[in-house]
Amino acid sequence: MAKSKRILFLSSLLKGYDTVLDIGTDHGYVLYHAFKKGYIKHAIASDLRDKPLLQAKKTLKDYPVTYRLSDGFLNIDEPYDACVIAGMGAYLIAEILEHAPKDDMDIIIQANDKHPYLRKKLCELGFMIVDEYVVFDGFYYVIMKIRRGSMQLTESDLYLGP
Repeated sequence: MAKSKRILFLSSLLKGYDTVLDIGTDHGYVLYHAFKKGYIKHAIASDLRDKPLLQAKKTLKDYPVTYRLSDGFLNIDEPYDACVIAGMGAYLIAEILEHAPKDDMDIIIQANDKHPYLRKKLCELGFMIVDEYVVFDGFYYVIMKIRRGSMQLTESDLYLGP
């Protein structure tokens, strides 16, 4: 089972939530480690393709998980109190967030690129950055906790974080 610092840190940010939606779950490792540590009680693992979802089913077979073939938030009907969207590009994460529910919940995002673009897009979409972290795991990964709200960022904030 993968134990990258990035995966472990992402799973640690899920501590205290009841049901977590993992969009683009891929292998299911973030949820696996969150369950293993007792951080979460239930999960919804979603992916756009069958093959990654089948891999997640193998990884998460011992845990209470609902599986959904879904394009982001579009086919998710079950309730959840937090969401994680990690390991994809900033453009795709921004596109997914365009369809995010208006609920006041935490969303953990980790883009692999273009963080200034993503920070600007968060402002445009009505999100604020609650917290921001950098994890080194062979590369520097920027991880943000966001929720609905407004924020204004300076030019330097766009590049360096608020």
